[in-house]
Amino acid sequence: MKIRIDIKVKPEEVRTLIGLPDVAGLQEDMIQYIREKMAAGVDGFEPLTLMKQMVPVSIQTAEGLQKAFMKGFSKVAGGKEEADDEPEKKTRRRKSAD
Repeated sequence: MKIRIDIKVKPEEVRTLIGLPDVAGLQEDMIQYIREKMAAGVDGFEPLTLMKQMVPVSIQTAEGLQKAFMKGFSKVAGGKEEADDEPEKKTRRRKSAD
């Protein structure tokens, strides 16, 4: 026997139900503050500077982004992960003077 219950609720209702605070007003205030600083040309509030703070350093370059994608794709494909930036080391054995 299968029982299925569909409940349609808004995200705000779920947050209220589980007791999370309503931060919509704070979010709007912060967005307005950032917009004002960007419009005034305040140092540190340029779009590029703001985005760099949100993006991990490892993927800020094209090469880093490509490595991140390849690592993700290899996980999905079930392949083994390669070590980050570590080429395989080949060891040489010295011939002994027997």
